[in-house]
Amino acid sequence: MFGSDMMAKLAQMKQIAEDSKMRLESKIIQGESGGGLVIVSLSGNREIRSIKINTDKN
Repeated sequence: MFGSDMMAKLAQMKQIAEDSKMRLESKIIQGESGGGLVIVSLSGNREIRSIKINTDKN
């Protein structure tokens, strides 16, 4: 059904996807709301890394 060439291409595509996922994991995106009252940090894979709520600001 699949030739060895097709299987090699699939393996290569899988490796490229894994490499991209690893690079995205090292990227951190930060956003804030309410003039800095709430700060959220996410990895490039959209996983929450931190949520900070600043109760000192008025």
